[in-house]
Amino acid sequence: MKKYLSFSLAILILFTSCGTVNQSKFKYKDNHKELILSKYGESTIIQTKDNNETWIYDNSSFLQSKRKVMFNNKGRIISNKKTLSTPAYIIRNIVTPLTLLSIGFLLFLDDRFGYGN
Repeated sequence: MKKYLSFSLAILILFTSCGTVNQSKFKYKDNHKELILSKYGESTIIQTKDNNETWIYDNSSFLQSKRKVMFNNKGRIISNKKTLSTPAYIIRNIVTPLTLLSIGFLLFLDDRFGYGN
């Protein structure tokens, strides 16, 4: 039982607390705008305010997420935020944690009460 519980906890920690979540992926790159264009394509809306340029990727599809990339006056990324669509939000924040908890609970019951022997 200790092996299953330890393994389940390790997997849960791995998926929920990644140390690189808030680190910039383009920190050591030179031309951020070209990288964003090559990765996401042309934006649907471009706004300029206070020397900052904002590219908005507004996907009208039900399954695709929306993205907002903000550049400073030197063309460097200030923020790169993704807003999940409703199905992606439900899967990421409700279905996946409940599935992992269910698997861990079933493994606990399996060893606790001798099922599966």
